[in-house]
Amino acid sequence: PGGGGPGSGSLYPTSMILTASPETLTATYASEITALVYDQNGALIPDTQVNFELIKENNDTYRPYPGEAGHLTISSAFTDQAGEANTTYQAGRSLGKVKVRATAGSISEEIELTITRAIAKITLTAKITRLGREIISFLTSCPMSDI
Repeated sequence: PGGGGPGSGSLYPTSMILTASPETLTATYASEITALVYDQNGALIPDTQVNFELIKENNDTYRPYPGEAGHLTISSAFTDQAGEANTTYQAGRSLGKVKVRATAGSISEEIELTITRAIAKITLTAKITRLGREIISFLTSCPMSDI
């Protein structure tokens, strides 16, 4: 299924589009990673194995340790009839950048995710009335980090 290579007479991966939704997320949240795999004719290929891995900045593969860099829910998937394979990146507690690499056959693509801290927001609303009539009304909000 979907493997092959040049000269084998079968379809084989020659390009891939890798996306993440969202690309920026807060610590401990998740991002859906999608790989679309194309053959030598530019058509999407079903039944092709895609391997996913987390990559460090020096291009080494992460050896995940719970809670820090996060993890991928699955490390390998086959493309569906639409040529799409998916995994989910579950962010850990570490902030910063993390790369996800997808490989199908001899091609690979990487996407960089940004992990940020969650910022709570406070919203204040005030109304001043006199004899049942509103005189002043305002609304303000700011991130908790600014307080």
